[in-house]
Amino acid sequence: MEVIKEVIKIKEVKEIIDLFENYSAVEMEVETDKIKLRVKKDSSRSAFKRPPRLLPLAHVQTSKLVGTFRGTLVKINDTVKKNQPIANIEVLKTINEVVAEAEGTLTEILIKDGQPVEYGEELFIIQLSS
Repeated sequence: MEVIKEVIKIKEVKEIIDLFENYSAVEMEVETDKIKLRVKKDSSRSAFKRPPRLLPLAHVQTSKLVGTFRGTLVKINDTVKKNQPIANIEVLKTINEVVAEAEGTLTEILIKDGQPVEYGEELFIIQLSS
């Protein structure tokens, strides 16, 4: 991403990225009187190549951070509660907890320890409790 002229709020950048992720475009450039921002999806990253999943009552948890995945705190088939720490992502040499966004059973771990993580990249699938 490239920012020109003046600093903008992180929230504004996140809103642009969220908008971008909802479209199939591979590259986007936004220019206002404040900034010029260019975002591009890396077509080699699995987050943008994986087909949509059609799992009944399942939640696909995505990353809210950009960093390096530093392992899970739970195993496949473990029951997780909403807001329970389930993994770690390192950002700028700081370990950040990833908390479960849903309650249920962890059925898949979609990323390996040490792998770079992008914003919005799929991390886990949680089979929802009924």
